[in-house]
Amino acid sequence: EIQRFFLRLTGAIDDAIDFASRLELALHFAHENIGNHRLYQTMLAEEPEVLLPLLTTQSEQVRDMVAGYLAPYLVLEQRAGRTLTGVDPAAASAYVARLTLSYIVNPGRDDLSNWAVVRRVVRRELLGGVLTSEALAQPGQPAIPPESS
Repeated sequence: EIQRFFLRLTGAIDDAIDFASRLELALHFAHENIGNHRLYQTMLAEEPEVLLPLLTTQSEQVRDMVAGYLAPYLVLEQRAGRTLTGVDPAAASAYVARLTLSYIVNPGRDDLSNWAVVRRVVRRELLGGVLTSEALAQPGQPAIPPESS
């Protein structure tokens, strides 16, 4: 089920123009799809003692997978001069993956069905310490990652 979710997610964000836009699309897609997933919602309501430990034990694997997906896109942003000085793409990708997954599971008071809120969360909370203010304010070139090995 997790693999199917991520296949749908990557298809939904493939056309993003830059890293921040990709993350906005991903956060919104994930929030909407998890919120509308009947099995997930039923288990969360009726058997949280079963679901929550599973999410915890698999969270490291999922986080690493998300970070691995994000890293090549962040490298492109860095090559384009759109990251803050000293940003390590691998460490920043892990950081962004961890925060993004936290928001997906528990958005707190943020209404992630509202695009303006998603944009604020991504550009201030998730990427404020990663991308330059120029990169956060205006879209970059289409983000096509280098070939993975």
